Amino acid sequence: MIVHFLDEPVPEGIKDQPVEGLIDWPRRQNLMRHHTATHVLLGSARRVLGEHVWQAGAQKDVDHSRLDVTHYSEITPKEREKIEQTATRSYYEIYPCKRLGWLVKG
Repeated sequence: MIVHFLDEPVPEGIKDQPVEGLIDWPRRQNLMRHHTATHVLLGSARRVLGEHVWQAGAQKDVDHSRLDVTHYSEITPKEREKIEQTATRSYYEIYPCKRLGWLVKG
């Protein structure tokens, strides 16, 4: 169920009538990608840093997102790189790259 809140009361002649909504698909797709990336990144952080890592907060916007995690110390550059590599590997396991014969030279 989706609930919408209106700034003004619904005019009398259209109460209980069907309405048609429009979805901003580019915006929606970006939000969906950031939502999925949050799961992938958290899973990668838990694999690299340990099972004690949990999501402490997240902010997902159209152009960027942020994930806050619990951990007993600041994440080092080496740990961050390992998390990024793990997340990238997970992505390619979900969406494998296919070699296109017509692009291959030789």
